[in-house]
Amino acid sequence: MTILGDGNVGINNNNPKHLLHLEGGGISADGATFDQLSVSGNLILTDDAFIGVASNDERIIFDSSGNDITMRSNNVMIDRKLVHTSDSDTYIEFPNATDEVDMYAGGNHFLAADSGLLHIP
Repeated sequence: MTILGDGNVGINNNNPKHLLHLEGGGISADGATFDQLSVSGNLILTDDAFIGVASNDERIIFDSSGNDITMRSNNVMIDRKLVHTSDSDTYIEFPNATDEVDMYAGGNHFLAADSGLLHIP
């Protein structure tokens, strides 16, 4: 372990560039809180883990089988493209939608659904 005069601490690193700079191996941080977490390699979550906002129920949930990612939020914004490249079974489903469902692209309203009815404006 290296501790520099500026307060940076290195583990398996003799020249730490951050307050805590780890090299090699893994880290386990059960219940830890970070103001900012920067990962340059893979971020591996345990089974049934989620990434969430502590103050409410908005989160991204990864199931243990690896088949589903659930995004629980009032709004999910996709800034670029939503692309499916593997097979022809690509679809968007709103199985429990009891309110209106609207989809926009480029600021244009192109799909609306309510009470099981689909409208293409």
